[in-house]
Parts: sequence; C-alpha cells; structure tokens
Amino acid sequence: RFFYFSPDRFDPDEWGHLSDKFLGHGYEQQFGEIGAFRGSGIATAYMSGFLACIAESLPAAGAFELINALRSRALTPEPALGYA
Repeated sequence: RFFYFSPDRFDPDEWGHLSDKFLGHGYEQQFGEIGAFRGSGIATAYMSGFLACIAESLPAAGAFELINALRSRALTPEPALGYA
C-alpha cells in the first residue's frame, strides 16, 4: 500500500511537509512477519519497483503520465489516522 498526499487536501498545518508526495510503508514483510529491512530505503525500493511496473505496462508514457498513474493508484490518507 502507498499513499499520496494531495496539496489540495492537506494545508501546511496538517502534514504540509508531505504535500504532493507519495508515502510507502517503510518495512519489509515476509510471510506475515516484519523482515530485516526498515525505513526510507525499503520504502523507496517499493515505490521504485511499483513505478517500474507501471512504466512497463505504459511504454509510451512520459514522466507526467507515469506520475499521474501513480496518483490514481495511491490511497488517500485521512488526517485522523495520524500518519506523520
């Protein structure tokens, strides 16, 4: 799962530093248990891999189209959930 923080939805006082960004989970999960890798490095690997799959399925798409494809597939976080 990954999330997109739309700048239209979140004002600077409410996760403003995340506006217009994607957030992927930062842990490796294997067989229902958390693995050895944690943090932004594994989150970046997950997002890069997901983007590579989208790029492969849309070979004629440019960067703008690929980013829009990511946005359309991302979940939208709810401020009440407390992600930060």
